[in-house]
Amino acid sequence: FLDVIAGLRAAEEEYKDYGVSAVLKTMRGFSVEVQLRLIDELVAEGIQALVIAAINEKAIAHKLNELVKAGIPVITSNTDIEKTKRLCYVGQDYQKSGETAAGLLGLVASGRPFQVVLYTGSIHILGHNQRVMGFNTILRNYHPSIKILDVFETMDDTETAYNLTKRIVEKYKDLDAIYMTAGGIGGTCKALVDTGNAGRIKLFTHDCTIESKPYLESGVISATICQDPYHQGYLPIKILFDYLLDKKLPESELIHTKTDITIREIL
Repeated sequence: FLDVIAGLRAAEEEYKDYGVSAVLKTMRGFSVEVQLRLIDELVAEGIQALVIAAINEKAIAHKLNELVKAGIPVITSNTDIEKTKRLCYVGQDYQKSGETAAGLLGLVASGRPFQVVLYTGSIHILGHNQRVMGFNTILRNYHPSIKILDVFETMDDTETAYNLTKRIVEKYKDLDAIYMTAGGIGGTCKALVDTGNAGRIKLFTHDCTIESKPYLESGVISATICQDPYHQGYLPIKILFDYLLDKKLPESELIHTKTDITIREIL
């Protein structure tokens, strides 16, 4: 999210002469109560529009629809939410990125029997679920030799991912790969190193962050799929500025940022 914030701040700087300013509130984890409280705080501070990485829960959807009804336009960024009247979504095509990860794993497996474990961040995040669905679809249709042993939540937490991975490699002695749809990457990488499984167990992740880049360079991460986070912060501000200025609607309800595959040799 550092790159998302960088994009947001760049847009704020670009439009500051027009009176645009951005108030940023952050949270860790996926607490509906915390996110509702932060939304209420922003409304109390007098926001005229909202950009949110939304938890995909009915209470959040209801709150966002209340804002839209009150004349506060909403854009979802980085991850979307179902059943809302938000103006648009700006972020990666999560289903396609999950399909891409499955395609990469299929290339590595090359038709051989292959066992993989999936880590998702939270079942309450729509994008994480879409990645899992995309991954499953491609394996089922094109790579039947790859078997998914189990799916676990890391809650995007490094320590949780570390402890989980240590248990997983002990339980599944013949594990070939781990696919992570979300965060906690540093914990998984460290556990693979500490247990002597780095490189042997192929690891596929998303995003190239300060935390994960060294593990990509050292080969612990086989490949990572990036999602242009900078524009996930920049574009919502630009779209909202145009909308509030002259009611210009976004070009699409779904504005997908680019998907890139990054391997060590590209760095």
